[in-house]
Amino acid sequence: GTKIFISGGDHDMTDNIIHMVIAKVPDEDGKLANDLSTVNFFMVPKMLVDKETGEITGPNGVSCGSIEKKMGIKGNATAVLNFDEAVAYRLGGRPPEKKTETGEVKKSKSAGMAGM
Repeated sequence: GTKIFISGGDHDMTDNIIHMVIAKVPDEDGKLANDLSTVNFFMVPKMLVDKETGEITGPNGVSCGSIEKKMGIKGNATAVLNFDEAVAYRLGGRPPEKKTETGEVKKSKSAGMAGM
């Protein structure tokens, strides 16, 4: 899939970037529910890492599609990210039914950028 308006989405300041992605998971028929019941939280590394040695083994199918042209703050590049056949690691179990994520998403974006 593709994610747009990702602050600091790609750069060359580190060997690897870990993307925290909120995405829906299709059901057994490949359909997406029209609610929040299938929303999950994933960790998607830009580069794959060997679990035994910790060494980078190669790209993970995450690429920068483009840098967004925007008004406002220009000191923080905003990217379009493509996740083509990328390996993702689901964090936590299945989310509770009908839970609203909006406030938590805003908090996590701030915390993620502070960690960079």
